[in-house]
Amino acid sequence: MAISVELKQARRDHILDTARKLIGRRDVSGFSMAELAEHAGVSPATPYNLVGSKPEILNALIRFEVKDFASSLEARQIPANLDGLFAAIDLVCERYSGQLNFYRGLFRLLQQEDMTTSRHRLEFGAAGVWRGFMKGAIEAGDLDPECETGPLVSALMRSLAINTLVWSVEGSPIAVFRAELQFSVRTLVAYAVTPHRREEVARQIRDLSRFLAGSR
Repeated sequence: MAISVELKQARRDHILDTARKLIGRRDVSGFSMAELAEHAGVSPATPYNLVGSKPEILNALIRFEVKDFASSLEARQIPANLDGLFAAIDLVCERYSGQLNFYRGLFRLLQQEDMTTSRHRLEFGAAGVWRGFMKGAIEAGDLDPECETGPLVSALMRSLAINTLVWSVEGSPIAVFRAELQFSVRTLVAYAVTPHRREEVARQIRDLSRFLAGSR
């Protein structure tokens, strides 16, 4: 008898939820497909049949993360401008603090050589979100319209990735991680901030710098 669409989706969701739990284990790097099947209580072939290979499972989790983050931004009505960009960074930290072990495990896992495609998928999905904030900030008059959003978004994502990777390895407190991200984002866009926001952003950079200096 064929499985109903609803039951098939429920089983697929169960496998992905199990993968999240395995990724979030302390002091364990990732998971094997055999472990996933065992912990999910299914046959070894079931994860492959319902979701796919290990990279495909990671891709499914990443698609969910990007979509869920975008939905959270919309639900909170975070505006597409400079303040919205900073608020979105806070939302990133809020999400991470809610599932610290999962996100630390996920980012460590994505650094493995065979996870290149999954890593690129995450970067591609996130790029659209950050590009929207940059373009919105220009339209709102917060950033110089002459600045190129492409290189700015690329630099922003590299900065976020580096800070996140360091955080996933070192395990610094979430408040410090948040300050590091906010400091990095502000220093990155400072050159393009329009005059009416320049002093405000400079003051925020100084405040964050003092906080980080005191946390060392």
